Amino acid sequence: MLREITSLKQNAGEYFRRLFSDEFFDLFVWYDAGQIIGFQLCYDKQQRECALTYLEDKGYSHARVDSGEDSVYDMRSPVLTKQGGFPSDRVGQQFIARSEELEPSIRLYVTGKLAACDDRGSMGQTQRTWMFSAYLQTKCDKQSARLPDR
Repeated sequence: MLREITSLKQNAGEYFRRLFSDEFFDLFVWYDAGQIIGFQLCYDKQQRECALTYLEDKGYSHARVDSGEDSVYDMRSPVLTKQGGFPSDRVGQQFIARSEELEPSIRLYVTGKLAACDDRGSMGQTQRTWMFSAYLQTKCDKQSARLPDR
């Protein structure tokens, strides 16, 4: 189940961000003026980690996470490298199962973007059937995708 990591360091001059994590996902959510403006969903963390990134002004990108550590002697930083198809149905279903305890506004935002993303990691024309069940499970007004008061 995704849980918030509250010790995330904020960087001056960058969007406010929040991190939620479990053994399968890392979810970064970015805010501007209290509104969600995008996210990065890293998945398959234990196997061949990939990341789907969505930003309102840039759209979708999909990449593999290269850990930079080919051996125990390598201490390089992880980088994103080009990746082929995005397994939207599998990742979407995993996200729904693991996001039940997320704030409804975050769950609704990410689920909606995942549902609209096709297998190439770009905006698709079809809506996935799993999206509809997520919307029904998430009792949240679309307009409430705001940063909660702390």
